[in-house]
Amino acid sequence: MVFVFFAVIIVFGVAMLQLFDLRFKSGEHLPPYSSLRTDPLGSKAFYESLARFDQLQLTRHYKNLSRLEPNSRTAVFFLGLPADALSIVDRETSNRLDQIMVAGGRTVITLFPDRPRKISNDEEDEEEVEEKPEPDKPEPDKPEKDVFEDKEEKKDGDKKSEGKDASDIPNLISLQKHWDFELELDPTPHSKDGLKASGRLEAASWPNMSWHSGIYFTKLGPAWHALYDANGKPVIIWRQWGQGTLVLASDSYFVRNEALRNEPRPALLSWLVGDKTRLVFNETHLGMYESPGVATLARQYGLGGVLVGLLVLAILFIWKNAFSLAPPPDSEIEGSDGVISAGRDYYAGLISLLQRNIPANRILRECFKAYRRTTEERRENLGDALSKAEAVLGPDTQSPRNDPVAGYRTIQQIIAEKKSWKKTPSS
Repeated sequence: MVFVFFAVIIVFGVAMLQLFDLRFKSGEHLPPYSSLRTDPLGSKAFYESLARFDQLQLTRHYKNLSRLEPNSRTAVFFLGLPADALSIVDRETSNRLDQIMVAGGRTVITLFPDRPRKISNDEEDEEEVEEKPEPDKPEPDKPEKDVFEDKEEKKDGDKKSEGKDASDIPNLISLQKHWDFELELDPTPHSKDGLKASGRLEAASWPNMSWHSGIYFTKLGPAWHALYDANGKPVIIWRQWGQGTLVLASDSYFVRNEALRNEPRPALLSWLVGDKTRLVFNETHLGMYESPGVATLARQYGLGGVLVGLLVLAILFIWKNAFSLAPPPDSEIEGSDGVISAGRDYYAGLISLLQRNIPANRILRECFKAYRRTTEERRENLGDALSKAEAVLGPDTQSPRNDPVAGYRTIQQIIAEKKSWKKTPSS
């Protein structure tokens, strides 16, 4: 029976592990563009394709960016970063990014795609055109600008913004101002397959690719270079920062698993890496942080065997309390048929209760008191037999004169003689 119980436990554990494996294998519970996600929305194919090169050292970063040491061999990837994150960040993060690039490193940021209108079929596009307001009456509820939280408008030299400017808040900074660029949202409706991005300059010979975001870069500073355009507007830009490089892309589709299968662009992906050999895929901007617990510390310090040992001890403790590990004593064998009495009966419980609450030198006296109360309740007249029995015990303030066993036998004999004497006349 015990082996069946443990077999059921093992089968149940294996089944649960299989269920968890099926649930987490695809990574669908993870955010889009995570390097741990294997479905079309993830970027694990890009990560693992780089891991095939022995000269490259790849890691995933789950801690604060301040834990990342800058050096000239490092390239940090922020895939699927929300556009709002370029508006307001803490100065510590901004300084660390600057330190990475000043040291000769590379920062690559691809934004989460955004569109001004819903993707629709041709028929739905016609309906949308019909519902579109007249050009001289722009719809106030659908602004084509100010799509980001910190978007600022400049009119007649006056700066107007919704809410408080990032520069006025302590320890916060706008990366758009700091890096000298702005973001806009293209009002042109996209087709079902998105726009087409074409290469510039050294990327002019690169093939066009699908672009699924309406965000583009504008008001670029003189240090910026446009690498790809969509609808004539820059969507991939780069610049020198210190000894390093900063790369920004307004879409992340080209690094997705789906794009690497349907529309691979190895030249562009290789250009993103550059000559860096230490590649860090940041996951904290996707909400994935390392929170070390007992299991993490156990793996870190090699305490897995200790935890397994504690688990075995816990199982043995439960087993010991459920089933006796020692063979039963002879007193538990009832009858001649060899039937074993499992567990404890009420006699054993009574004995244990007496042992815990009554000293050995008073057990006989307490038993006699209980017997005397019983005879009084039954109105049984034993005459002077009870007095003689009490004389055997001695005064209550003293210990019994005989050992409990001898005293018990003496009292039993006195009472038995009295009872036999009472029966003789009636016979």
